[in-house]
Amino acid sequence: MSDVFRVSQSKVKVWRRCHRAYDFKYVQGLRKKRKSRPLQFGTMIHEALEIHCNGDDPLEYFNHLRSDVEAMRLFAQEREEYGDILEDCEDIVTDYLKYWDYDEDIRYVRKRRRGAEHHFEIELMPGVIWNGKIDNLLVTPNKLRWLGEHKTYTRRPNDDDRWRNLQGATYIRANDILGWQPLDGLLWDYIKSKPPATPSVLKDGTLSTKKIDTLPAKIHRVIKRHEGDPGNTKALLAMAEKNRSQYFHRVYAPVNRTVTDMIFEDFKASIREMIDGHGKCSEMNIDKHCSWCDYEPLCRSLLQGLDVDFVKEKEYTDGTKTNHQEPPHSAIHKADYDTVQQFAAS
Repeated sequence: MSDVFRVSQSKVKVWRRCHRAYDFKYVQGLRKKRKSRPLQFGTMIHEALEIHCNGDDPLEYFNHLRSDVEAMRLFAQEREEYGDILEDCEDIVTDYLKYWDYDEDIRYVRKRRRGAEHHFEIELMPGVIWNGKIDNLLVTPNKLRWLGEHKTYTRRPNDDDRWRNLQGATYIRANDILGWQPLDGLLWDYIKSKPPATPSVLKDGTLSTKKIDTLPAKIHRVIKRHEGDPGNTKALLAMAEKNRSQYFHRVYAPVNRTVTDMIFEDFKASIREMIDGHGKCSEMNIDKHCSWCDYEPLCRSLLQGLDVDFVKEKEYTDGTKTNHQEPPHSAIHKADYDTVQQFAAS
């Protein structure tokens, strides 16, 4: 282990969930060769909305991807399994912008000329660097200040999901340590990741008006591709517009400083455990989370006595050699250990 131990919210989350998954990811450095659809979808939505929060056109992001030969090759390979994820994301972002078209009432706080994706590095303990990235900071018309979090989902989150979320509470503390203005709470900006459904074509060539889970952008795309008059377009568009509220919703959650303090102390305790157990602890924690874990094939191979090395070679790559696009040094907000101690004493 190097002299500097780097931690993140996601790293702590994996440690708490399963030490074997932690070992595969952060000790052995294994990464899946192919991203899962939820991960690929979430990445594309986040990057598009980052562009939006910075005041630019997020739909240009999808045009850029279409001009990227390598990206389009990968999308073509995955279309059979995932469907056209590029079109799905573009349709969802298009309707997100229309649904929240009064966004001008929200003012995104700019840090070093950026309105989103505020990277930070905080020396939480001597030799321990906490890395993170805040989606955005914003001010609402009532002058309240919020930490914004874009979250994609398949099952609509509820209050239980929110109070258990580690990232929100810890990022509020990061905001405080960095000396930024105090926050009044969290804005959970939820976006459903289900692909908008395509209406079926009836025998007479018109589009079915059967109720489906879709969005207007998808209907417009179908109409554009349809040969001749598709019929029933007004009814379909009215249904899809009404359905937007099933894809997008926001929840404002006031900050509870007592809860934040408790969660952050537990966060630091987990980091100390990680430092002591890094490279030493690799026991499995088998539970329902295994079904969506990237390393399920490896654990299953171990338990069934199969060739684990073959699975590693076939499905995984060395994540330490992957080219990660790091933010420019000037864009990273930093706080040293002395600053952390001064905050704790205040």
